[in-house]
Amino acid sequence: VNQLNHYREYKVDGFHFYTGSITSKVNNEYKKVVPIVIGISGPGKVNAALCTDKLIELFDVDCILNVGIVGAISKDLNVYDMVVSDTVVQADIDTTAVGDEAGLVSGLNKVYFNGNPILVDIIYDTCVNLPITENVEQKVQAELQADKEYFESIYKDLGEPVQEGMITDSLCKSYTEVELNYKCPNKYVQGLVSTTDSFIATDEQKNKILKYFPNTEVCDMELGAIAQTCYIKNIPFVSVKLVSDNADNTSTETYPEVLK
Repeated sequence: VNQLNHYREYKVDGFHFYTGSITSKVNNEYKKVVPIVIGISGPGKVNAALCTDKLIELFDVDCILNVGIVGAISKDLNVYDMVVSDTVVQADIDTTAVGDEAGLVSGLNKVYFNGNPILVDIIYDTCVNLPITENVEQKVQAELQADKEYFESIYKDLGEPVQEGMITDSLCKSYTEVELNYKCPNKYVQGLVSTTDSFIATDEQKNKILKYFPNTEVCDMELGAIAQTCYIKNIPFVSVKLVSDNADNTSTETYPEVLK
């Protein structure tokens, strides 16, 4: 949000949305202004579907980019690996008892939803070419400055003058509660994301996903619902996820650290 030009905040039915723009580089010059809407869905498929629907209906977006963290299902992945989803399935939809294929979404008669191939390629190439941040202290100072400007804007909106010493580094640090790590991902892959409404943290849960969807790379709690909503609304989507845990009994230890 701090990177958006002229951002505005909206709260709709409990969801927070931020509108603004970013100025991107064209031929190494800052030229192209791209409008952006950020929506914070929170965990779970219902939250994700509602938030996505509001992004599409209220803000008339051209495409959806979902970012978040996931648990590794594949044994080839580990914490801090990055996955760009080219396919997604809702792994906890199960009407196999009446003869349906596992993951089949009734009415749509679809099991797998595909990310837009052009967007998938763009996002994957972007991830692979992420710059290595060497000057962490410079990034920290930039983050603090952005937070100071945020607080100044709040006081301005309230019509109160900002006195010297009111907005301190310690205030900004306590507000963000962010430990800037800037750890580069270890590995980048494209593949299948399996979505469930459960936080996967046991081998039993993991094996149940692999039983029906053996090609699963990672699991999350949102993307399947986002993909279904985008399919119904005919909006292209893509997702990039950072592995926060190994979807096993160590998940509750690594997840909060990576989430920071």
